[in-house]
Amino acid sequence: MMAGTISDAAKMLGVSQPAVSSMLHHIQDRSGIRLFEQVKGRLLPTQEAQTLFAEIQTTWKSVERVQRLCRDLSTGRASVLRIAASPSLGPHIIPSVVKGMEQAFPRLSVSLELFTPTLLIDCLAAGDADIGIASHAVDHPAVLTKRVGSAPMVCVMRPEHPLAARASVRIADLAGLPLVSHSLDMPEGALIAEAFRCAGIEPRSQTQVRSGQSACWFVRSGAGVALVGAVTIAGDTFPELISRPIEPCLSLDIAILRNPLRALSKAARAFSSGIEAYCSAHFPQKLER
Repeated sequence: MMAGTISDAAKMLGVSQPAVSSMLHHIQDRSGIRLFEQVKGRLLPTQEAQTLFAEIQTTWKSVERVQRLCRDLSTGRASVLRIAASPSLGPHIIPSVVKGMEQAFPRLSVSLELFTPTLLIDCLAAGDADIGIASHAVDHPAVLTKRVGSAPMVCVMRPEHPLAARASVRIADLAGLPLVSHSLDMPEGALIAEAFRCAGIEPRSQTQVRSGQSACWFVRSGAGVALVGAVTIAGDTFPELISRPIEPCLSLDIAILRNPLRALSKAARAFSSGIEAYCSAHFPQKLER
């Protein structure tokens, strides 16, 4: 119907003219429908052929979509990437890495879920995420862990806070100061509690949170100071706050997690490489005023 003649149809299909004629006769015999009338050397479609052709066009469009999808999946261009991550990695690091994947994966669909440590492991173990990124060490039989960086913790405060005038903050400097702290079941909370114990200081903690972002929100409102991972403020996420290094240095691992029973897609492998490259370039990093 598109070519108008059997010879032109044969050229379009890349087969011989007798092959097209044979197939056309076969289709008409099997269907019991006459599809073409030959007029002056050209094939004119019957009304029945036109009705069939409209339906076949729809079918072929579906076939072409499947073919395109197969091509895209084989090159990684059409992919779904499900990421499970620690909350502190969500505001800047993960979006930066995903942004860098746009050219190689122009049709990439990304799903990001932020979890506390236990739920992060549960998500990966259940196969509900393709890859996980944690801002803490993970030792669990249900996941494979690859340590890719170590991010220092910093003390964040409002610009007018007295500690803002110092180049660094010692744990002893926090004695008696209002502290926005992390819950003890969080990696940051356990690390901070141990640092205060070693310093022989009881933290004055009136506010407890479960993420670095939440701690920064409270600090921004004037609730005190907080010790958070440098990943939380990466990319100038909280420009209204001042950050200072902590003495002695406290740090948290950055790790890539995966389910050992599931193979990584091309997009997941590219994302993993992007996280490694980012950590190599930025952690440990020199925090600026």
